[in-house]
Amino acid sequence: MLSDPESLKRFGDKAYCLCHLERTRRELLHQLEAIPEETFFRQPDPETWSVALLMEHVALAEGSFARVIRRLRRIAQGEALEAVTVPAGELKGGKAQAPAIIRPKGGLSKAQIAQLLAEQRAFLLAEVEKSGELLEHPATFPHPFFGELNGLGWLQTAVFHERHHLAQIPTRLEGT
Repeated sequence: MLSDPESLKRFGDKAYCLCHLERTRRELLHQLEAIPEETFFRQPDPETWSVALLMEHVALAEGSFARVIRRLRRIAQGEALEAVTVPAGELKGGKAQAPAIIRPKGGLSKAQIAQLLAEQRAFLLAEVEKSGELLEHPATFPHPFFGELNGLGWLQTAVFHERHHLAQIPTRLEGT
């Protein structure tokens, strides 16, 4: 396990997570608007994502988190769903690698990235709202690095994830 799932609990309950997500999204969108185009799309090296790719990845991950939360709600409501195999997380040089489903493809404009971020955030918030108290139901789904998480754990992961990538943006801007 890359990280201890207990560390996610610092993000608190649903209300606290939603406050965190609101704040970090404002900051992410500020970065999207403030960073010049040439800097926004520049990759420091072939192995390092540009700010644009980081933001695309954040949006793709949120869509994935929303689908997991929806799945957990359906299980909590008694629906029998087919089992899904989640491969263990991959490390490269000690760094977690994004699963293929949430790796950015690139080629999006700033406006398209902003739209994708908005759509996936709306999807995540809708699934959290629909889940209500079922967000804390004991049903779990495996995260590649944190292990088994319930709906609240996946919401806490969304907070962790966006904060993690926001913190990476300054390193992408070095030397500009």
